[in-house]
Amino acid sequence: MLVGQDWDTFVIDSDDPALTEPALLPLITGLAEGACSCGAVTRDQTDGWIAGQRARAEADRLFLALPMFMTAATAR
Repeated sequence: MLVGQDWDTFVIDSDDPALTEPALLPLITGLAEGACSCGAVTRDQTDGWIAGQRARAEADRLFLALPMFMTAATAR
């Protein structure tokens, strides 16, 4: 979007929600399982990552950021 617009300066602001509740553990484990089921990561990688996230959740140290992008355009 920004390439080729001949601007001198541009600013990007981020207001992504950052979530730290242990109740989010099923959401991130589901994402990891999805990555495993499509072959993006191995079962061992998935299990290790989930174990690490579970340990963080139990220690109240879980962190999840959800970036969102929105664009708009008009037809010529």
